[in-house]
Amino acid sequence: MNKIALVAAASAAALTIAAEDTGPYRADKFPLLAAAGFTFSKDGALAPGGDEPIRRTATLDKLEGRLANVRYMAAAMDEFDIGSTDQPTDVNGRRQFEHLMSESFPDRWTGYIYVAMRRFQRDGEFTKLALMLGMLIAYEDKLISGRALLESIALDLVQMADLRDDDGEKGREA
Repeated sequence: MNKIALVAAASAAALTIAAEDTGPYRADKFPLLAAAGFTFSKDGALAPGGDEPIRRTATLDKLEGRLANVRYMAAAMDEFDIGSTDQPTDVNGRRQFEHLMSESFPDRWTGYIYVAMRRFQRDGEFTKLALMLGMLIAYEDKLISGRALLESIALDLVQMADLRDDDGEKGREA
């Protein structure tokens, strides 16, 4: 086989492999994002309501990790938000959520942000969940305040936090 034929055969094989393998952008590598409505292709992961796919694997890893936190604390957040849950109780997830909501935790908004994310996940509002994931990262990077984030998408949680600060009660106000 001459060099040209060898290169052509190798190129054809590479194109076949590339067509079958979407690289790092596979739903099985990011199952929580896939369950939240993200779609995967060779070009990246497209968020629900998104215009352009996410191509940075580090970003996808970070988003997947935040959804793992939501899953971990889901039962405790449901009980806080709606008073009941159909999720399996995770003792460590409950402790973590209680820690985020405790007065000793230095950042009062983190727990409420996760409650909003869980709410959108539970209600199947995946575009809002994707929006919250992006805003959570912006919040963690100090680009937006927690209060402003929640005022834009879950005002009732801001009101709940304010009431909780006023009277020290925990949980959803009736």
